[in-house]
Amino acid sequence: MQPADIARIVSVSCPALSPDGRRVGFVVGRIDLDANRRRSAVWIADVDGTTAPMR
Repeated sequence: MQPADIARIVSVSCPALSPDGRRVGFVVGRIDLDANRRRSAVWIADVDGTTAPMR
């Protein structure tokens, strides 16, 4: 592993199921080496996988 490889690591955390149980929200995090910052975004996905996750 090289220091630049840290930018390839993606973390997924904080899963939360919607009240109706059809969707799950989660946080996707990564390192932005150019900006020297950690970036994160909330994503939502259908539990059954019928559609692609979206930001």
